[in-house]
Amino acid sequence: MTAGRIHPLSYTINLKDIKDTPMKTVETVYIIGGLYGNWAALSHILKYKLIEEVEMKSNVTLLFNGDFNWLNVTNETFELINQTVIQHIALKGNIESELAAPTPNVGCGCAYPDSVEDEIVDRSNSMIQRLQQISSHFPLITNQLLQLPSFINLKIGSIKVTALHGDPESIAGWGLGIDAMPPIGQTNSKISEWFNYTGTKVFACSHTCIPFMQNFNQNLVVNNGAAGMPNFSDNLAGTITRISIHKTSLPILYGTKLSGCYIDALPIEWDYHWNDWFIKHWPDGSTGNISYANRFNFGTHFKLKQAIRLDQCLSMRT
Repeated sequence: MTAGRIHPLSYTINLKDIKDTPMKTVETVYIIGGLYGNWAALSHILKYKLIEEVEMKSNVTLLFNGDFNWLNVTNETFELINQTVIQHIALKGNIESELAAPTPNVGCGCAYPDSVEDEIVDRSNSMIQRLQQISSHFPLITNQLLQLPSFINLKIGSIKVTALHGDPESIAGWGLGIDAMPPIGQTNSKISEWFNYTGTKVFACSHTCIPFMQNFNQNLVVNNGAAGMPNFSDNLAGTITRISIHKTSLPILYGTKLSGCYIDALPIEWDYHWNDWFIKHWPDGSTGNISYANRFNFGTHFKLKQAIRLDQCLSMRT
């Protein structure tokens, strides 16, 4: 099997661990998946945190649920991203896993499905090699990445939230991606098993880079897509998930309310400084430019309204 499509056994998550691991109680959390080394998006997130903490007079917890590295291929940006993230709660994604302890013949560790073109997989494998060269200059950071957990359970209000990168069985699982979702208002046996066995009310994930929020009989799958890249055709912002007992005054893209908790998708902006930096370090013809320049400039083919997969049992907030 091609590197980049392989699913390493070391990525496996035990459902019993999700069920039994104690919860950390927080009032407000930003779940930040797929930052992808975008230091300008990180700066915006930190500003949001400060605004809310002043307004609410309570702490905002930052939780980076994997793949906070990717495009940060200079010593300065690699160090900046990782030193900032590790001050908060961080989980490992496949990228961090392959920086900390590269698995032979696994490439980027994305475990891409067959639907993803070989050219995309090949470019991702090339990009992880470039990032591994940078990370080799920072053994202390890579050791810290090695120690990161693969999931965390939070208690927010009365609900259990499990944050992870891929799905409840693997760091690089695609089982919480939009392509794995049943039609709105329906469920399937695998998703029902994950909710029922673990006691989780909200699975908050990223990995597949397409954001959405879907209700399963008063249980939610919330995928934030990418914090550090555009997610939609009609909006060029990155996206994070905010879950809180407090309502926010910040702009939201969409959201709902579950058992007294506000669950919202927040837009994350950046300016031309990031675009200039990206072009400088990923110029025309480079793997990163081929894969992502159009996305930064024009967004994706996915429309904002497609991310809202709720039903009459759980209404939408905008």
